Amino acid sequence: MDRHIISFEIPTLGIALARLADPSLRNRAVALAPAPTSPRTPLQEVSREARDEGLTAGMPVAQARRLCPALRILPPDPVRLRQAARCLYDVAARFAPVWEPWGPGHLYLDLTGTRRLFGPVSDTAVRIEREVAGCHGLAGVVGVASTKLVSHIAAGLV
Repeated sequence: MDRHIISFEIPTLGIALARLADPSLRNRAVALAPAPTSPRTPLQEVSREARDEGLTAGMPVAQARRLCPALRILPPDPVRLRQAARCLYDVAARFAPVWEPWGPGHLYLDLTGTRRLFGPVSDTAVRIEREVAGCHGLAGVVGVASTKLVSHIAAGLV
C-alpha cells in the first residue's frame, strides 16, 4: 500500500496570529523577538516583507534595525500560539487517524488508507487547508508525498 503523508504548515505562525489581532501589521516588516529586547536578542520569526529587506531568523535585533528601520518587533504570544495549535490539532484529528505535530503551526498527517473515507489525498489536503483558512483565518501550505521529508520539501516550494 502506498503511503500518503501530508505536511501542513502555517509559515510564520506567530506573525500570522499577530496580524489577525492587529490588521495594521499587514504588508509591514514584522519580526518576533522575546521581550525585553536587547541589541543582541535574536529574531525568532521574520515576515516575508522583512525577509525582502534582508532580515533572517536568528539575526540580532540591532543588526535588523540597521537593515530595516521601519521594522516592527513584537514579543511572541504563547497563549495565542497554544490556542492556534489546539485548533490545528482538532482539524487534523478529523481527517487523519495518525498525525504528528512538528513545531508551532506545522503538522504531518498520515492519510494512508483513508481514500474511501475522504477521497483522493490531494482533495483531502485542500479540504484541510480550506478548513483552517475558513475557520481560523490562517493561510497554510500543503505538501503531499510518500515520506515526511519529501512532503515537507513540497510544502516549502509552494
